[in-house]
Amino acid sequence: MTRAVVFDLFHTLANPEDYRPPDFDRIENASAAVGLDPALVTRHWLDNLHHVATSTLQPVELLRRLCEAEGVNADPDAFDAADHAIGRYQDDALLGPIPGTVETIQGLRTAGWLVGVLSNAHVRDIEAWPRSPLAPLVDVAHFSCFQGVAKPDAAAYSGVLDELGVTAEAATFVGDGGSNELAGARAAGFGSVVLLTGPALGSGLRTPADIASLATDADATISEIGELPELTERLATRRR
Repeated sequence: MTRAVVFDLFHTLANPEDYRPPDFDRIENASAAVGLDPALVTRHWLDNLHHVATSTLQPVELLRRLCEAEGVNADPDAFDAADHAIGRYQDDALLGPIPGTVETIQGLRTAGWLVGVLSNAHVRDIEAWPRSPLAPLVDVAHFSCFQGVAKPDAAAYSGVLDELGVTAEAATFVGDGGSNELAGARAAGFGSVVLLTGPALGSGLRTPADIASLATDADATISEIGELPELTERLATRRR
């Protein structure tokens, strides 16, 4: 039976917080670059977040349209600076994944596992993906901006499984739990659902209480990705 591991991307395989200064807010910095009120941009961003995540609309285009609506004149260099603020640390994370990630995925592939990535991401988030050392190791990468559907929608999971050519029962999902992705994977019928805690917990994006709550939707919890190969074999044996 063909087996697959499907990974979330950010805070699972690549962690922007490893590169982002603690006091850096990309909306605030992008807003400042074009001369918009950050509170206004935040509201506009949240109102349009799902559309941006499930379409090829560039986030900086949202800023450009908002500037036009507000009568703010910003030059092209300002929009370039805003775009850089939005995506620079995602770029860094993709080009320098979490230590041990590349080696772990290589080991899974050697052991016969197919590898997928399923990520809720806008187009700027994953601009550097083709240059990432992760890209050639992944059999199928589905990004919500190109697929038009985002986790935890069942169609997001079925899409990546269909392209991998595996059943849900033969697949393991691994993620940090954002976007209710673990419950979505469970509902989609994945044979195993694994919560990876280290990157988000270490970056302060999750609290121990958050982890305890997310763990209720997982079959197992690991701190570091290097724990995964042994765990996947153990879970696969349990399912036989």
